[in-house]
Amino acid sequence: MKEFGDPARKALIVSYARPEMRGRMIGAYYLIRDTVVSAGSLGGALLWKVSPEANLLSASALGLIGTIVYWRWGRRYSNIENENRLS
Repeated sequence: MKEFGDPARKALIVSYARPEMRGRMIGAYYLIRDTVVSAGSLGGALLWKVSPEANLLSASALGLIGTIVYWRWGRRYSNIENENRLS
């Protein structure tokens, strides 16, 4: 079963691509995304062999880092994008 947001994600990818490159852009997006997801699952399996606590702590640390990065820089870029849409 595909994800619920799949049609919206494809529409977003297609909206940034030139018409003749749309299929390639979707393919490249899924190749990159699936490669990262596969590497993440292998990393999680290796951490689990160390200990389940190591897996939990590293996932928590990465989640916290991602939240801080978004809080520091991501909101600024989403505000700029929203202002550009309104003008």
